[in-house]
Amino acid sequence: MDNGEESVQSIEDLLSPNTKCTPTQMSPTSLAYIGDSVFELFVRSRYVWPTRRTTDLQNLVVGRVRGKELLLT
Repeated sequence: MDNGEESVQSIEDLLSPNTKCTPTQMSPTSLAYIGDSVFELFVRSRYVWPTRRTTDLQNLVVGRVRGKELLLT
């Protein structure tokens, strides 16, 4: 890739841990970014049942994981 990222050879490579980096080497911003995605995945897992339209599901999840929403809870 032109932007300096390593190209992923297979889905197995993508799903395998990156042995070149440990959490202690990551910036707080990078750790927060990963934490946000883990939290969003958790919220998504809570809203997929009962079955909803994709648009409704997205609106529910985004409404729940927004920073402003988190401050109010």
